[in-house]
Amino acid sequence: MRKLLFILTAALLLSGCAPMHEVTREGRQIDEALMGSIKTGITTKQEIINVFGEPSEVVTVLASEVLVYRYTETSVPIYVFGLVENRRNSQVTEKVLEVTIREGKVGSYRFKEVSPE
Repeated sequence: MRKLLFILTAALLLSGCAPMHEVTREGRQIDEALMGSIKTGITTKQEIINVFGEPSEVVTVLASEVLVYRYTETSVPIYVFGLVENRRNSQVTEKVLEVTIREGKVGSYRFKEVSPE
């Protein structure tokens, strides 16, 4: 009985050392499949907003407007039943869609994803 109690206690304590992850998300998820609907010189600014929602930010560059959509996901390892966070080993994935609008229509767009290796 004592041996069984020891094994159960050890298993419980060791399971608390296995890392879990706390995930936080900022921004609206960017659906990459929808980017196929963007047609340079044809798709309007309003159509972009209808598909992707309001942008995270709007930047004016010369005579163009850049709609910036940004989505960030951060995964932080946590240990000991969530009491200890290891922010140093956080993994951050960022997706950014930039759509340049000229005269009310898409002039160009680019998508980039930066994720841990």
